Amino acid sequence: MANVFVVKNVIGRLLGAPGGRTTEEISAAARLGFLSLQSECMDELKLVLGRCESLMRKAGVNFNPIVVDEFHEVIVNAIGLPTAGQDHAIDTVLLSMSDLMESFHSGKTWDVKAVEVHVTTLKILIRTEGDRDMAMTEEILEGLKKVKSRYIVP
Repeated sequence: MANVFVVKNVIGRLLGAPGGRTTEEISAAARLGFLSLQSECMDELKLVLGRCESLMRKAGVNFNPIVVDEFHEVIVNAIGLPTAGQDHAIDTVLLSMSDLMESFHSGKTWDVKAVEVHVTTLKILIRTEGDRDMAMTEEILEGLKKVKSRYIVP
């Protein structure tokens, strides 16, 4: 299961305190706090990836509502983890996978290739975390939108 991190609203208190730290100091401390979450979030995301790969092996080529529901649960529980670790691209993949699973569930369909594309993208983004070309990442995410658009009616 995903851990939930709650950030206390100390910034507002500190800004209002006379003689308190400057906005820049508080912002720097907040950035450090987010950076400290990154390794925990990435560890959790690696477990999510492993679970997704396991479900891919279990899924086969035909619609299986149990696998679709398990996929959806794993993905939904991971949404927000990457953003907490400052990785919005991975969150975008997870949201796209969630939409895809909801579409498969409601249409009682399955496309193993569409899921493979999403799981492979998740793997690439996790492996390249912190060392990504942003333009290439945007291209990858645009490709996912095209894959997802085949199954999602706007």
